[in-house]
Amino acid sequence: MRLSADTVREFLERHYPEYGYDGDLLAPDVAFISVDRMPTLPEVYASGAPEIAVEIRSSSDREMNVRAKLARLLAKGTIVAIYVDPRSHQFEILRTGRAFEIFEDGDTVTIPDVLPGFSLSLVDLWP
Repeated sequence: MRLSADTVREFLERHYPEYGYDGDLLAPDVAFISVDRMPTLPEVYASGAPEIAVEIRSSSDREMNVRAKLARLLAKGTIVAIYVDPRSHQFEILRTGRAFEIFEDGDTVTIPDVLPGFSLSLVDLWP
């Protein structure tokens, strides 16, 4: 059985109107949402955007599609979007209205405005 995009959209709009489904259901690979932004956990999908969204490119993903998804998340209110490509050891931080930041193997990533005290050494990230 194949479902069309219209069928899925209609189902979500009919059965989950309280979540404000707007036709663009996005779920990043990893997300951070603060208690300030979401005081209670939803039972299904969260409405709104996380403060941090991470997309990890898999071998079947096209880079353009992963970057487009991150751009949509930023447009919906995500503060920090992170692109990770384990094969090429790419790690980039993107923000609306700013140049993206590229990190290399010896770098340590911090996001003090969103996650004070967090740090990630990229040397520890790759096998």
